[in-house]
Amino acid sequence: MTHKKVLTYLTDEQRQIMMKIPTDLDDRDLARYYTLTPEELELVNLRRRPANRFGFAIQLALLHFRGRGILAKL
Repeated sequence: MTHKKVLTYLTDEQRQIMMKIPTDLDDRDLARYYTLTPEELELVNLRRRPANRFGFAIQLALLHFRGRGILAKL
């Protein structure tokens, strides 16, 4: 059995800071990063349940802001 070494690029603290949604964005930045396009809204509306639509919309908005979605803890 071989064991793979897991590389850690960020500390837990650095990862938390990077993934945090800032609370000090002005209205312009909020609109820039968190407004979905008509095409994105079409994708959101393809989801069946309200919770799925909401979660998918959040993931898209985070992609705008950070360039990545929510990371699941494995």
